[in-house]
Amino acid sequence: MKKMITLSLIGLLIPLLYVSAQEIMPFNGLVIDAEGNGVAHLSVVVKGTNKIAVTDHDGRFGLTNVAPDAILVMSMGDASVEVAVAGRKSLKVMFVDSNRTSAEESSELEKQGSDYVERRELSAGREVILGDDLRSSSADVLLEALVECSSCLALTNNGLTLIENVSLQDSKPILIVEGREVENLDMVSMADVDVITIYQNEGECTACGFKGIIEVKLKNEN
Repeated sequence: MKKMITLSLIGLLIPLLYVSAQEIMPFNGLVIDAEGNGVAHLSVVVKGTNKIAVTDHDGRFGLTNVAPDAILVMSMGDASVEVAVAGRKSLKVMFVDSNRTSAEESSELEKQGSDYVERRELSAGREVILGDDLRSSSADVLLEALVECSSCLALTNNGLTLIENVSLQDSKPILIVEGREVENLDMVSMADVDVITIYQNEGECTACGFKGIIEVKLKNEN
């Protein structure tokens, strides 16, 4: 009797373990142009959800929990295309324009595991800027580089401000470096930045209302 109960419990647990594994399965992608160069700053949206990724300077992106029948909407400027996942666990996409796109599965991308996902998946109301992009900008100063790379920040007399709040007094976003709130980013070297996340929506940062949050994570040299 005990043996039967044990086997029944195992039978119940196996599907749960399978579902859990499926939920954390990374989905990695690479977007290239006709010459094979990575397409940077291209947005990838899982159609019908708030799941978004942005390609890095090499054209890489990552997502989690992508359904087999999901549609990825890729866009840059006026060019946009829909790519069907079609059960694939990775996609190498050649994005030329809205009329010329191809996609194939890539075992090399799958070997990257969750590395892409952890750094590049975001949700609506957030903007992610990689340290590599900051260092590739034309600016020598972190704040200027951040404004150059961001679509939602402006540099005012008060420092960094969300563009929609530039006319408001005391609208400086909360600044967080490695989990600690700071007054400014003067002590942060652009060379040490791994990734910066900008929280724009009030719903994303209720503690600070409309001001927003700029979260800085530094590179781990260990």
